[in-house]
Amino acid sequence: MEIDAGYGDNIINPKLPCYLTGYGIYLERKAYSIMDDLKVRAVFLKDKDGNKILIISFDLIGFSVDFSDILRKSISSKFKIPFQNIFISCTHTHSGPPTLELRGMGKPDISYMKSLKEKTEIAVEKAISESGKADGKWIIEEIEPIGFNRAKKSLEPVDTHLGIIIFQKNTEKIYIINYSCHPVTLGINHEISADFPGKLIREIENKGDRGIFLQGFCGDIDPFINKVKWGSGTEDDVNFYGRHIFMRLLKLEKEGIPFKNSSISSIEKRIRIPLQIKSEKELEDEKNYFLNLYKGEKYTRFFEEWFEESLRKISGLKENPYLENVPINVINIGEMKLVGYPGEVFCEMGLSLREKFSPLFPCGYANGNIGYIPTKKAYMNKKDYACYFAPLFYNCFPFSPEIEDIFLKETESILKKGEEDGKTCN
Repeated sequence: MEIDAGYGDNIINPKLPCYLTGYGIYLERKAYSIMDDLKVRAVFLKDKDGNKILIISFDLIGFSVDFSDILRKSISSKFKIPFQNIFISCTHTHSGPPTLELRGMGKPDISYMKSLKEKTEIAVEKAISESGKADGKWIIEEIEPIGFNRAKKSLEPVDTHLGIIIFQKNTEKIYIINYSCHPVTLGINHEISADFPGKLIREIENKGDRGIFLQGFCGDIDPFINKVKWGSGTEDDVNFYGRHIFMRLLKLEKEGIPFKNSSISSIEKRIRIPLQIKSEKELEDEKNYFLNLYKGEKYTRFFEEWFEESLRKISGLKENPYLENVPINVINIGEMKLVGYPGEVFCEMGLSLREKFSPLFPCGYANGNIGYIPTKKAYMNKKDYACYFAPLFYNCFPFSPEIEDIFLKETESILKKGEEDGKTCN
């Protein structure tokens, strides 16, 4: 495989104390110390035809599509890499600062978001400047899972596949790793942490190599410790999960498959997702239903704020009941396909794509986070958290149950087109 590969990173810890995001509404949860560093990591690739790809991973909960677009445009302009060839992913740790608007879970700090742009550019510049000739190989195999299906409270379905791309340079290896599990091992803690993906990468760094973690389709997958007792995870559990994946990585890479070709390319398409828009009467009834179900001042505040915002949005959405500008991004590295969806995707969608288009990495929280992307079956349960409660802090209105079919159909169209005529990048 004739390809140049380079790696760069930067620490992106917020100033302490800082608010943390995730796990619930109006928790006023703050971090007063750092368990382990949050980082931005970048991998730069260039093939023999001069095509360039940039893959960037953040130890953060996620970004809005708008912020991701701004960041990608800035990087594209500064480093002369086409916009669609820049792939941004977040690991989705719940032990980091707010970086997108989630009702009741804190607001992004403007100065911190600005610093992310500057620190990311430093990491990208390092990845480009230190790039050099590399041989590449890949492998995707099932391993003993660290998670369970939290939506079904069952051991299945889960995506047990560990995906690995390895670029061997003269003095080091660069790993791109894909695995699907919510990094919520620690529960409602008060320390900064990248959770198990951070431990996995530190193990790689301890042996003198580099790596980035691309979170998979983990919308319905939690670490197993949360099935035993929710919120009981500790730093030891974080280290156990990260170490487990690392040990399986060491075993699997010995069976790595050399890339058949060295071409790299990208395709991106923007789609729109239909919303379930409700009448004022339906919204009033739903608010009262939730207020009867959840008691306490914070819940009253939450549902009243949701109700007021929903009323403001109704008139415009009745004419155009869609969430617009939703990106699907596919990065091709040789025969490997990285499929990026901007949200918390249920694992069965990744399993479906991989069955048809292997080898493939399903990557969630990619180029934005619009909320949960459940399966059609999940919407049949009117009490499903991802389908009906989470939209209250993400978008006001639930997505249509057709969201699964829309994403899969559009992605299959992109992948089939790529197989037929091989769209390349500049």
